[in-house]
Amino acid sequence: MKFITDTGSSVYDHSIDEVQDIIISSLALSIAFTVALFGGSDPIGFIMSAGFLSHFILVVPLVVSAIVAKEMAQKGTARAFESHARYEMWSPGIVISVLSSFLGVVVAAVSGVKIMTEYAERYARWRIELNPKHMGIVASIGPLMSISLAMGCLMLSPLSPMVLGENVLSLAAEINAYIVLFSLVPASPLDGDKILRWSVGLWVFMIAMGLAVLGLIAGWI
Repeated sequence: MKFITDTGSSVYDHSIDEVQDIIISSLALSIAFTVALFGGSDPIGFIMSAGFLSHFILVVPLVVSAIVAKEMAQKGTARAFESHARYEMWSPGIVISVLSSFLGVVVAAVSGVKIMTEYAERYARWRIELNPKHMGIVASIGPLMSISLAMGCLMLSPLSPMVLGENVLSLAAEINAYIVLFSLVPASPLDGDKILRWSVGLWVFMIAMGLAVLGLIAGWI
């Protein structure tokens, strides 16, 4: 399998369906994180208060940037295999993430990546067929990006501005860590399904890294 270096403007193109999926996923996760992290013992009362909106506005850009960075990394990697990666929302995960937030936990398993092959006619090659290794590589780049963002934000958190009494970079690290952990659930269309089929070791490593970030934030480590 050869890699290509031509990454034209079409690499990061999004369909209308993809954009809609990203928007719905981002809003749902933003609501879930806002409720779980700031709702306290009365999440329903918190939703009805003015504090919900202000914290929601704080969380939205952090969630959007986490989702988009993860998805863009997968798109770029798929293109190296002369393929396309498509963001695919998981509707049951959307519902579960919002409902779980009322228990103080965000089950952030809202999406996965659909990887499709293409005819690379301009390179005079036949259709590329992806095997489990290729699928696993593309899928794994997303959680690895989230891990990198989580650790980077955590390292820089002492320099972070405080907004609404919250350390913004520490909050971003926590959000990315949750996205890592629940995207690794081994169920289709989540990334974990493809990664586990390829490499158990890498899957375990990424789980451990996500838990480590959360442990550092919570003071367990």
